[in-house]
Formats: sequence, C-alpha cells, structure tokens
Amino acid sequence: MSFVFRNNKASTVTRVKHWKTIMVHCLNSQLSFTSVGLVFAFCCVVYFTFLYPLINVFHAEKQMVAPKTDQMANSNRTTTITTLLKEKQILKIDVEMCEAQVKTLVNSLQGEKRNELATSTFEEKLKLCEKQRWVENQETDKMAEKLQEEKKILEANATLYREFFNHVASSLRNVPYTGVEKYIRYSVARLGILPLGNAKPIKPEFGPVINDVLSFNYPIAITPCPENVNQSVFIPVISAPDNFDKRRMIRQTWTKHLMDVCERGHLGSARFAFVLGMTENNVTQGKIEEESKNFGDIIQIEMSDFYRNLPFKMAGLFNWLHKNCAKVDFVFKVDDDVYVNVHNLAQFIHSFYNRSRNTVFGRANWSAPGRGTLRFSQVNSEMKGPCSLSQLLLFCLVV
Repeated sequence: MSFVFRNNKASTVTRVKHWKTIMVHCLNSQLSFTSVGLVFAFCCVVYFTFLYPLINVFHAEKQMVAPKTDQMANSNRTTTITTLLKEKQILKIDVEMCEAQVKTLVNSLQGEKRNELATSTFEEKLKLCEKQRWVENQETDKMAEKLQEEKKILEANATLYREFFNHVASSLRNVPYTGVEKYIRYSVARLGILPLGNAKPIKPEFGPVINDVLSFNYPIAITPCPENVNQSVFIPVISAPDNFDKRRMIRQTWTKHLMDVCERGHLGSARFAFVLGMTENNVTQGKIEEESKNFGDIIQIEMSDFYRNLPFKMAGLFNWLHKNCAKVDFVFKVDDDVYVNVHNLAQFIHSFYNRSRNTVFGRANWSAPGRGTLRFSQVNSEMKGPCSLSQLLLFCLVV
C-alpha cells in the first residue's frame, strides 16, 4: 500500500478526508483490525525488548553523571575557598609586615629626630660649658694675680713683723703680760655683759663674776652617783646631739666591759653618761629624748651645742658633778670617738687611789702648722690645800 501526498496547502483538507476514509475502512474490515493488533503487539515487544533497557541505561547513566558533576563542583568550590583563605592569610601576613615596617620606619625617624635634638642640645651645652670655663679661667687668672699681690704684701709685712717681734721680745723679756686681762675687758664691753652681784668670786683678785657657772639647767639628766663607795669612777662622754651612731657603738662595746669589771669587784662603782648640749632641730631633740627614755644615760645641758661652746659644756658638766657626784673618787672625761680600755682604767684607779685626791692627770699635745706650736707634757699637778670641783674647773680653764 502506498500513499502519495502533494506538498501544498490546498490539498490539506483532501488528505484529512482520505485518512478518515482509510481508518473507517480498516475498522470495518476484520482483517484490518487483526493487523492493527499485530502491529501494536510487535511495537510493544520491540519497545520492551530494545527501547526500554536503553532508556533505563540512559537514565542510570544520567543519574550517575549528575552526582559526579555535583561532587566535582563541590570539590572545585572547596578548593577555591581553601585557596582564597590561604591567599587571605598571605595577604594578612603581608599587611602585618607592612605595618611593622611602617612602625620601624616611624620609630627610626623619631629616633633620628631625637638624636638630632640631643646633638643640638649637647652642642649647645658644650658651647655653654666652654663659655663658663672661659669665664672661670678669667676669674682664676684674676684671683691668681690678686693672690700674688697679696703674697708679696704678706711677705713684706712678715719681714716687718719679725723685726718688730724680735725688738719687742728683747725689750719686754721678764715683763708680765697683761693682754689676757685687756682682752677679757674688751669682750665684756663688746658683749655688754654685766657683773653678777650675787655670785661670789673664786678668788678676789679675779675681779667681778660675769658668768655664773652654777646657773646651768639640765632638761635631761641621770640619777646622782652613790655616796660612800670606795674606788668609784664617773666617765662623762662628750658627744654632739647628732652622734647617735657613736653613742650606739659605745653602748655595745666598752661600757658593757665596764659593767663586767664592776660585777667582778675590780671597781667599787663605775658610771658613765653622754654629755650633750641643746639642738635647734626639733626632730633631733625628739630622738634624744626617746634615747634617754630607752637607756637613761644622757645629760643634756641647756646651752647651744657647737665647738666654740665646748668650755661652757665642760663648766656645765663640772657643775652637775658638783651637785650630783661630789663624792666620786675619779672623773675620767673622754670623747665619743674614744675607746676606753676599762681593765687599764681599773688598774690605774687601784694604783693611784691612795695618793692625794687633789690631783689632775692628763696629756695635751697640740700642733697646728702655720699657727704656732703649744705643747704640754704630762700634767700631774697636785693642788695645795683642799680641792673642790670649782678649783678643778679653774685649773682646766687656765690650762
């Protein structure tokens, strides 16, 4: 069976009608119906035998390809993300290195600026020092010239003074010197000191009393010495208000040995005390008062404590001894920079205890270059008649 179709639009209706006619003819014919069934069955067998497996294989391959594609895509995305993170870290490290380099450069620039400022400041100071040195050199040269002139004047005067001294020494030999009396009268007039009417002079020929050594006050003192004790000694230690360390060292050394000697019976009684003047420093005075409360070995005299007042300190000490330790056998005066060998002291007291009680022992040896020389050998003067502390004070002041 064959069909012929014309390829034009006009025959479209004719072809439709022709197909309808054929379909009707086939449906009306029993043979045609059977043929259609066979064709349908053949098509089903062909479909299920050949096409259906192929379709299943196609769909399976498609399903297998799709996950692989997804996995590859995911893997690619993961790789890309990892790469990007690594690049980010690398960039971060580069940024940090750049910032560190920037800070280093900034610090170096600041250091260079500081060095420049320091260099300029040092140069300015160096110039200033050179200028000051030049000025000092000029002043030194002027002073040297002035000293040279004064030296020449002094040398000329020394020659004249030596000639005058030789003349006076030869003409005034064996003539009493009245300079001390004149100097005392001059000092009394200059200071406006008035005589004390109620004070009795030690000797009438000394004239009126202008200072009463018995009028000292003692803000801090110790208890009086015991009486009727044989071979007794009192050791006053002359000290300055600020010499706390020296007093501490004395308490830790020879004063302990002194107590041991007394306990062993080598001395009947032995006492010591630090003799101080007043200070204008309230803090130092407070420390002295606390020291006296702790140790009870300080005698403070109401007078200004400086070197030129040392004779008045001695006068105040002897006045306190006269009132509180008049019966003591020996008074051994030392300074706070002296170490006392108490065993030699005890032996000395035993040796001289039975000798005259009107005796002063001591040694003086002063030598000052350019200021003359005054020497005393052993002082061992036995006073005639009864000896009192006032006479002892007089002797010490005269010496």
